[in-house]
Amino acid sequence: MRRRRLLSLRVLIPALAVCACAHADVIITTDGERLEGEIRRIPEGWRVTKADGTSVVVVATKIKLIELSNAPTNGGGASGSGRSLEGLQSLRRSVEHSTDIDKIVERYERFVEQSKDDAALVEAKKDLATWTDRRDRKLVKVGRRWVTPDEQRQLAMQTTQKIEDVRQLIKTGKTRDADKILSGILDDEPTNVSALYLAGVLRAKDGNYSEAKKQFTALQQILPDHPPTLLNMAIILMKQKQWGPAAAMMEQALASAPNVQFLIDQSAELANQLPDDQQKTPAAQKLARRFAEQDAQLQTTMARREMYRWGATWVDKSTHDKLLAVDVEVKKKLADLNGDFDLTQNRITAIDQQVADNQKAMRDIETRSYVRTADGTLVRVPYPSAYYDMQREVTKLKAERQEMSARVDTLRAAAKKVQADYPVPKYTGILRMIEEDGVPILVPEAAPGEAQHVTPRPPPAPPATLPEVSTQPIPPDAPPPSIIRIGPGPGAE
Repeated sequence: MRRRRLLSLRVLIPALAVCACAHADVIITTDGERLEGEIRRIPEGWRVTKADGTSVVVVATKIKLIELSNAPTNGGGASGSGRSLEGLQSLRRSVEHSTDIDKIVERYERFVEQSKDDAALVEAKKDLATWTDRRDRKLVKVGRRWVTPDEQRQLAMQTTQKIEDVRQLIKTGKTRDADKILSGILDDEPTNVSALYLAGVLRAKDGNYSEAKKQFTALQQILPDHPPTLLNMAIILMKQKQWGPAAAMMEQALASAPNVQFLIDQSAELANQLPDDQQKTPAAQKLARRFAEQDAQLQTTMARREMYRWGATWVDKSTHDKLLAVDVEVKKKLADLNGDFDLTQNRITAIDQQVADNQKAMRDIETRSYVRTADGTLVRVPYPSAYYDMQREVTKLKAERQEMSARVDTLRAAAKKVQADYPVPKYTGILRMIEEDGVPILVPEAAPGEAQHVTPRPPPAPPATLPEVSTQPIPPDAPPPSIIRIGPGPGAE
């Protein structure tokens, strides 16, 4: 009898587990992660409570889709009715972020077909009628609203004008007013790419790089190949000392807008700032290859104008010839300093190894210095003289290491001073973000026979071909070129 009861429990437990999971809602994030459990709306976004009791909060901009993982439960009595109504609420939540109206109607039709609870059925049919009407009128989603295509274009024009106003406010330093307009746009349309970009620019100008990174990352989920966003992200990552991701992001910027002088020069600046231990990483090497490929073409074009690369900038032929003569002497001095630097660094490494070996030997002596007497008592015997010899040597080695470290600092300062001998510095040490002029504008498709809406300011030529290059080097305070993504909005065919 006991054996039969145990066997029944073994069969029942998996069935209960399946039943418990059957009513879980599902959130699919923009990263492709699938989260199952009970979902509830909260101010920060959505809270998912999993079957094991743990919960996770997902912000609205990270949600790609919310869906029901099962059909509504049909059962008699209050419990069945309650579950059906809960299923309807889950369905309503799941379609809140969807833009596929045909799929929404299909899911409501399936719910109505499978539900037998009168209360849930009445409410579901009302919802279905609303969604069917929206589908028949060919409504599209803009932010949290469903509007006609004409209304969508009108709203896009209004929003584009607001974005242009924000650009001008940022240019004139009225960032507080600009921020207020952006907040209103993002409240209505959290995934508006123009507002996300400019919000990232404002946060970066404030020095709040973590928040700027969050805005640009949200934008990347929608426009993964927008060059100004990629460049700005590379600079932010570099400021956060995330060298590998910074190099990878800069390489993506070059790939997304080939042969743009500003991006190529910025890549040279970033590569120069990579620490020595980062120069050989896969990300840095990939960036170096992409840079070399595009810079070769750029140098050919610049040479026809008698302009030549000098680090991350450009100089005329006469200046370049003089700099090359100086470069020979500078490189000779740097080679001598580098040789001394390497010897000093090698000595520091050897000292560290000697200290570690001595300290290990001393710990071994300390461990073996305890012996047990005949009555079982532990006593410590005196250390041998070798222990104190090693102790004195460690003290001496540490003092020498301090001297070597100071010498390394001196050599670095000397190298910096030698590099200052260049009449024109090779690198500024500063990377420049593309700010308000790089804002992306997504334009909804025009109706048949209707002219395509354009932005208030004329967009530059697509960067697929090499742009005209100035015969003068770019001054440090010159505005970067506009690189704007123009095209139909998400979901446009």
